[in-house]
Amino acid sequence: MNATLGRMPSRTAARLRLYVAAVGAALMVVTLVLGAATPALAWPAQISGNTSLDVGERLVSPNGRFQLSMQDNGNLVLRRVSDAKILWHPNADGLGAVKLKVSASGNAVLYQSDGDIVWASGTTRWAGGTVLYVSDSGNLVLRKDNGTVVWRVGTDPAVHGVEAMIEYATAQIGAPYDLGSHGPTYFDCSGLTYKAMQAGGFDIGGHKSAHSQYTSYAGIPWGDRRRGDLLFYDWEGDGHVDHVGTYLGGGQMIHTWEVGTPLQVTNLWTSDHMPKVARPFV
Repeated sequence: MNATLGRMPSRTAARLRLYVAAVGAALMVVTLVLGAATPALAWPAQISGNTSLDVGERLVSPNGRFQLSMQDNGNLVLRRVSDAKILWHPNADGLGAVKLKVSASGNAVLYQSDGDIVWASGTTRWAGGTVLYVSDSGNLVLRKDNGTVVWRVGTDPAVHGVEAMIEYATAQIGAPYDLGSHGPTYFDCSGLTYKAMQAGGFDIGGHKSAHSQYTSYAGIPWGDRRRGDLLFYDWEGDGHVDHVGTYLGGGQMIHTWEVGTPLQVTNLWTSDHMPKVARPFV
């Protein structure tokens, strides 16, 4: 082409160059438009209340590394894009679900074409302002508008509820005790459980004292305790709770209890003055 242009009159050659440039620009625009039709980031990162995800649609993390796909076999699948590894799915393969919907009551629900529910996140207590999204870390997250995480699952190991609570608490090991503090630097016993439950997606309102947390839950038998349960102590024996810790399982608990003693994991405390074991995450 360059040799041909070199033998043409300068005006003709200039016009041809302009034509070639215009065609090239047009092709580039077409390429960009076609290329932008299906890249990962063309799909939304989240859906909110009363919004659905239909067959063939997906949610994609803002960094484009993870995606949640609503498949025509009825399964909802969270994958890592780079190697298509499945991080989570609700075992709905072949059940004929046609859409995922975030309800007004704060529940993520997978529906069949006849309206039957195939799967639900079980979070109906979180009415209003709930958003479902895929995070940059590879988790499918359901949260309230105020940032409180209601439910999440995905990356291995999956983190939700109890494990998110314990993950937060153990990250504070070594923090100094200060009465009435609930982080981020200092904690007292109930300040730790308050912030840890928030991290796990459990909204306990303004119950920051051990006694107010104690009165907020139904008790369970001591022998039925399990990982994530709250353990309340009444050292004075007067019916007023003085201390709370979180049971880790295996005969251990995590807590903080006095000035000069950092937040730590200890063997399970036992006492005649233990009025209640409570289970915030069921």
